[in-house]
Amino acid sequence: MASKGRTKAFRKDSVIFKVEQMEWLSEDYYIYGTSIPEKIRCHGCRCVSNTIYPLENECQGHGLCKDCKKFDFTCRAHGGHVTAEALRNAVGQTNYAAKRLRILCLFCGSNEAFLNLKDHMYKKHY
Repeated sequence: MASKGRTKAFRKDSVIFKVEQMEWLSEDYYIYGTSIPEKIRCHGCRCVSNTIYPLENECQGHGLCKDCKKFDFTCRAHGGHVTAEALRNAVGQTNYAAKRLRILCLFCGSNEAFLNLKDHMYKKHY
């Protein structure tokens, strides 16, 4: 059962947060709840990205981050295969499933939504 309080991500739950040009390791940030749902992670590298590129094959409901869509992808769980050529023209979508993920800023301690983290960093810490 996931904690409702603030907890630091354990190594087994570690994930990289990607927001455009910035990346953070979850071990450096407090997240609310101990588990990060599968549907908000990239199906390739398992990062949490603000933009997700949905898969149209057997892996429907999952997506890839901008870095993973550059290469051919074979899903070990569903057996689907997608070429980089097929993903080249894929349109990225905002990762709305990540909308509820909240992160405690390391610098000022404010509790921010994942999708607002880039704006917060720019406004408060740039």
